[in-house]
Amino acid sequence: MIKLDIFGKTFIFRFGFFTVIAIFCLLDAPELAAVSACSCVVHELGHLFGAVLFDVRVKTVTFWAGGVKMVTERNLRPLSYDIIILLAGPIFNFISAIYMQFTENTPALAVNLFLGIFNLLPFSELDGGSVLRLFFEHKMINPDIFMKITAAVFSLFLFLYLFISGNGNITSYLTLLILLVSELAERK
Repeated sequence: MIKLDIFGKTFIFRFGFFTVIAIFCLLDAPELAAVSACSCVVHELGHLFGAVLFDVRVKTVTFWAGGVKMVTERNLRPLSYDIIILLAGPIFNFISAIYMQFTENTPALAVNLFLGIFNLLPFSELDGGSVLRLFFEHKMINPDIFMKITAAVFSLFLFLYLFISGNGNITSYLTLLILLVSELAERK
């Protein structure tokens, strides 16, 4: 892990981030790597736009295998602000996908659409899971137990769907398995 403090912000680069870049290079897919990186930037700009909109300060920016994750200062603010900030990333990806449809840039359309949908999945590391966690906390429900149950049930249905639909892409199964194991092993 590489940790840098710049202008009062902490930037963290995890091993997985460099691993993903290396895999793209090994697969000789520089175009896909560039489109994916741009889509991640669009996603994070969405979160940043939401944070600026509600005057929320970004504390850390972490580059990990799943992309980029921003952590804001925890101040007392309305739940709706946090939810809008979390959903702004996927919304920016969907807006970008719509734009890419008009420009007929199919790879960028697909990556932005996938990134937006993927980040809405109910896992704590993703925006959808973070929204669920906030909802459970707001309702005074223990989020740890319910996040694990939600992730397990969702994963089971998605595994079944992928299998029944004939999806032979092992990466889909492995990604889902990694997210599930990460969720079940997480201790808050």
